Amino acid sequence: MHDTAGNHAFDLFTELFFGVPALLAIGLYIGAVLVTNRRKHLRNWPLFRTIFFVAGVFSAASALVGPLSRQSHVDFTSHMVGHVLLGMLAPLLIALAAPMTL
Repeated sequence: MHDTAGNHAFDLFTELFFGVPALLAIGLYIGAVLVTNRRKHLRNWPLFRTIFFVAGVFSAASALVGPLSRQSHVDFTSHMVGHVLLGMLAPLLIALAAPMTL
């Protein structure tokens, strides 16, 4: 389908472009959880919400970065798995994490 030979610099740029914000989002969320848990008058943030957020960001990033994203250019099944991860699973998990209420 697509000839990606010789586009290693573009692949590196794409992986950094999508991978770094994903790691930054996870870091900021965990930092906000730690700040929230330090306050004594509030309940501790539930661990399952943090797990949902990390899993949601990871599923979105796995569709955009790494071997699945490269394989999705040549294999229809991998392409559809990317759609399911990015369009269905990641938004559901991130919504269950309730980042706006943190």
